[in-house]
Amino acid sequence: MNYTHIGWTPCINGHLNFGLMTPGIFGSFTNSTVADKKRTTINYGYKYQDDHHARRIILQSKVDWKDTKNALSDGEFRVILTAEANESNNLDNRSIKGSVYIYPRNSEPSKVDDKIDLPWFNLIHPADKTLTAYREQEQSTKTAESWQKVQEQLNKAFESLEQAFINEHPIKEHYYKINFTVNSRGITSLLSDNCQDKTTEYIILRQAFYYIKYSLHSHKHHHAEEDSLTTIIQKNTSDTEKDEVGLRLIGQLKRELTSIKRTYSSGGSKVFCDEQGIIAYMNSFYTSLHKDQYLSDELYKREIIYLESMKSSFNVQTNKQNQKDHKTVEIKNTYRTVLALTLSGISILWLTVLQHFTLFSENTVNSTPLEFIESIIVFITIFVCLIFTYVTQVNRTIENTLDTEGLRTWVEQYYVTQDDDFKKQYRYKKLQAISIALITALIFFGGPLLVKALII
Repeated sequence: MNYTHIGWTPCINGHLNFGLMTPGIFGSFTNSTVADKKRTTINYGYKYQDDHHARRIILQSKVDWKDTKNALSDGEFRVILTAEANESNNLDNRSIKGSVYIYPRNSEPSKVDDKIDLPWFNLIHPADKTLTAYREQEQSTKTAESWQKVQEQLNKAFESLEQAFINEHPIKEHYYKINFTVNSRGITSLLSDNCQDKTTEYIILRQAFYYIKYSLHSHKHHHAEEDSLTTIIQKNTSDTEKDEVGLRLIGQLKRELTSIKRTYSSGGSKVFCDEQGIIAYMNSFYTSLHKDQYLSDELYKREIIYLESMKSSFNVQTNKQNQKDHKTVEIKNTYRTVLALTLSGISILWLTVLQHFTLFSENTVNSTPLEFIESIIVFITIFVCLIFTYVTQVNRTIENTLDTEGLRTWVEQYYVTQDDDFKKQYRYKKLQAISIALITALIFFGGPLLVKALII
């Protein structure tokens, strides 16, 4: 089969496990209230025992691919995948081959009974119930004969699915069929079977690829807002053009790494070490492309060198950030210690010294409600002041410590400079720090007496 497009399903160890294939895309990307509790996973060994690697797979789910705010469109589609994994003792030679059927859900009959009566559902639902019932049985009750009967029913349903779409039904003019194959290294090839419009064909092929990809792969070393690190490109046949295909596929991951690096450089919010996961996958990707002759020996060696350089660059950047994070935590811990010691000192000072200056009336024996309110006000005043001092001093220390112009600050402090604006800015920061310290000390030692005097 002459497949027209190619993509890559991430596989870091070089051998995909087709026995774990299950719907990875279902429900909605844009609306969390849209769920799909009736999705189907039928994945079984069709030749020998249930867990044999020669498998047949039927997946079914509804997907909301809406990417527009147009109220007239809903973006909901039904996706049905059928695939067969070949039998081979050589892991390198294992692969799956199958078809994806996609159609808009609004083309289904409106009545539930009519919808259930669609020919493919007449095959999928009984098969799913049969397999589920068998697997829920006690292990001791399962026999080779009982599995053979279940296997025969599943195989019959699987082999009838393609014909179910060919026969007459209400959706015959509305569905798209995409043929595909995925080898053990994740190289995925696709071909549209019944779409004539080139623009629509690419969209359908791309959505089918994402469905296949996330049915086999679930670990994402990127952020949720990115639908995929790689997509499909048009496939060529000549040796020279195959190298071009390989480089274009690699270019998609390089683009993502560049985006992450720029995000780091500009102080963005992406989590550090995301790139390490992508680089690990790129190593496997290069090997897969080289094995399938989409990268020549020369290009493979060259790209591995580039990848190592990128990894080293990221390591330097990550180490710098780790040092900043460590220093920030260290500064915060230091000031927390100072804050705790200050509170302890104030408590001791109050109990041993300041309580003797508290004014009581001659007739007062026990504390009055007024004195309790005074204590609350004093406590809140001191607490707010401490928190303000802590936050201000921590931010100021972090700014000064992590400032890339720290050397210039030192030079400006001890040497003459011609930059008047910088001198004014530095003097302002210094005056601000001294003022905060003085006000804090004044409130700590004079606040309680001042509050007491004002209330009386």
